[in-house]
Amino acid sequence: MYFHAGEHRYELKNVTIHTPSEHKIGTTQYDMEMQLHHEDSFGNLASVAVLFSAVEEIQGDFYQKFTRSDFWRGYVANRGVTRGTYLNIQPYLPKNKQELHFYSYHGSQTHPPCYEGVHWFVMSRAHQVLKSDMDHLMLQYGSNSRPVQPSLGRSVSFF
Repeated sequence: MYFHAGEHRYELKNVTIHTPSEHKIGTTQYDMEMQLHHEDSFGNLASVAVLFSAVEEIQGDFYQKFTRSDFWRGYVANRGVTRGTYLNIQPYLPKNKQELHFYSYHGSQTHPPCYEGVHWFVMSRAHQVLKSDMDHLMLQYGSNSRPVQPSLGRSVSFF
């Protein structure tokens, strides 16, 4: 899986899930965040953050249509290593230009060694996740997010 940003083609290297989210939109910190970490052929890093709110019951037929009962459990069973079809991220990515709104800034990785120079793309649309699925993740990993860091004057753009 890959994406283009400007002239760079970024290949997906790994996926991490953090509870609670490591990004805020305004003053809202979300219950969970999925980060898709990418690298281009020059070693440049880019990460896409997808935010989630935990709910008791997901509205509409999205969950039944696009996920399996073991959607998050595959992530847990593989100790956070995503292989094969354990974690289908396609339903959480924009499908058309109208859905493609995001915040962008240059920062660092949120996990050691916390390299600087990561181009972040934080999707503006938060998705829903079942509270029971998130609780299952929390039992396995506990709270595993780095506290939200100050912007330190970084420029954040919205597209």
